[in-house]
Amino acid sequence: MPVESIPEEDLLRFLRQRTLFEGFEEEDLRQVAGRLGEHKLHAGQDLFKEGAPGETFYIIWAGQVRIWRREGDREIELAILERGDKFGEEAPLFNRPRSANVTTLKDSIFLTLEQENLEWLLRTYPHSKENLTAIAESHRIARRERFDWVQDGEVIHLITRRHWMELAQDLAWPSLLLAASGLVLFGLTIPGLTLISAILGGAGLAAGVLWFLWEAIDWRNDFFMITNRRVIWLERVLLQSDSRREAPLSAIQSVNVDRSFLGRLLDFGQVNVRTFTGTGSLTLTNVSQPRLFQGNIEELLLRVRSKTEEARTDAMRIAIRQSLGLADPDEVFVPPIQPMSPDEKPLRPFRLVRTREVEGNTITYHKHPWVLLMRIWIPLFLLLGVVGAAAFFIWRDFASPEPVYPGIGSAILFGILLGIVPLGMILYAYLDWRNDLYRITKDQIIDSEKKPLGQEITKTAPIRNIQSITHARKGLLRLILNFGTVTVVVADTSLTFLDVHDPATIQQDIFYRQEQLKFEAEEGENERERQRLAEWFKIYHDVTESARPPEDKPEGE
Repeated sequence: MPVESIPEEDLLRFLRQRTLFEGFEEEDLRQVAGRLGEHKLHAGQDLFKEGAPGETFYIIWAGQVRIWRREGDREIELAILERGDKFGEEAPLFNRPRSANVTTLKDSIFLTLEQENLEWLLRTYPHSKENLTAIAESHRIARRERFDWVQDGEVIHLITRRHWMELAQDLAWPSLLLAASGLVLFGLTIPGLTLISAILGGAGLAAGVLWFLWEAIDWRNDFFMITNRRVIWLERVLLQSDSRREAPLSAIQSVNVDRSFLGRLLDFGQVNVRTFTGTGSLTLTNVSQPRLFQGNIEELLLRVRSKTEEARTDAMRIAIRQSLGLADPDEVFVPPIQPMSPDEKPLRPFRLVRTREVEGNTITYHKHPWVLLMRIWIPLFLLLGVVGAAAFFIWRDFASPEPVYPGIGSAILFGILLGIVPLGMILYAYLDWRNDLYRITKDQIIDSEKKPLGQEITKTAPIRNIQSITHARKGLLRLILNFGTVTVVVADTSLTFLDVHDPATIQQDIFYRQEQLKFEAEEGENERERQRLAEWFKIYHDVTESARPPEDKPEGE
């Protein structure tokens, strides 16, 4: 049915705020509005079922829906969507059946585009097809990847990668190696050096293929993402842990796009996401469709700010009602925008040794295991040599029909005596590595170094006084193994977390603690302001009531 219950100006204002219709002129929006339908459902009703044919695209005008799938006997919740969210684009766009179930959680009103009108939109405004296709691809990637770090209630809105030009640049050197190796192997065989040419060419081809595949997979595994809570840069290093840098929506101050001439032609560029503190700012390079990425962030920022303003009004209303004795005793204000907290577990931790431990409000970090390995490899080599020699003598004693020296007992004794020194060195190095701790508490960062049987040095700094946080992974080895240094500048000093695993995650943990403290301080000030205003209203109410003539007062007063 056509849109009837929504005033035209309200509908046009709503469409202007949607990234899908960014750049549309007023007349264009009116044409789109004229083709929109309206569909209403009560809470608890199914909009459509998984596997059903689909010819309709939906935008939520009011209400809330749950998107879910059934796997065996379990219901897997995919997302909770609310006003302004769009869904159902894959079925009509790619002529596929519905990929999930949609059930209303509240009484809901949907704006709809049927197949014919959707095709008109995509045909008349080609850039809207690019936007809708990118959104559909984002949903497909989210279903395939199943990002296990996504929190409850968090909805992925857009996923994109670096532009293919970045991949082309990354593949240039391995492609050159492949070409040179092919020439050596097949085209430049020198008489008398056929074997050398074959060896060199074959080795070059093998290295080139591996390098080519590494770069392609590395490009494919990097994502730029937007959820209803944060902007994320996810980097995956093949066969190693992931790194995730992000900025919460509630902390974002501005979003800018920089594009070169080539970037404008091929639609890629740099997206700069700046936060209020600056320590959590992101610079995303060579982003494909950067304007779409920017538009989605700005649309969600409008929602966050709108919710914040509504929450302030609701909080004031509750405070005034409580001061006048009109509120329900159980009526408590809960801020709708909560600061995000650090993950309970690392993204993909180092497999052999725990380098990040969460206990209550305290997160403890250890140096990367590579640091330990570099300290113990010599005594470890010596210890393995001693064990190997002892094993050889024991085997020789068993294999020889005649008694030989040293015998089993002597070999074991010498092994123990000779192994004590390297074993002690390994134990000392492990304890020294284990005792170098970096911690984040609720309001402090701590750098603690303790030598076994030696002195202990501890540096602390308040999180609220942090001026900047930077991290670096310098050198190929640190890039591959994902470890580096986090530097925290506080006033006229700095704390340095040396050789820590996944420094980007540590930087993000500190940033989240900053945001938590900032949120608590602001909420405390807002609560005090609400209480002051509520007290004034109570005084005003008491004064006006006492000034009313007795005959105007209700009976019993």
